[in-house]
Amino acid sequence: MVNSTDLLANLYNAFNPFDPLPAGDPKYVDCQDVRGDADILQELGNRMQLANTNTCQ
Repeated sequence: MVNSTDLLANLYNAFNPFDPLPAGDPKYVDCQDVRGDADILQELGNRMQLANTNTCQ
């Protein structure tokens, strides 16, 4: 049985999130319907600029 540290390391190293999938790859999942319509840059920017305490995003 693989321990959880080895499993996480294997998963981490199996995928590279910086390499885009090729067009038509069956692993692609369209998440547009659940993303919402918030302006993430404005929302995060306001949170970081206006907070009286440190923030973590």
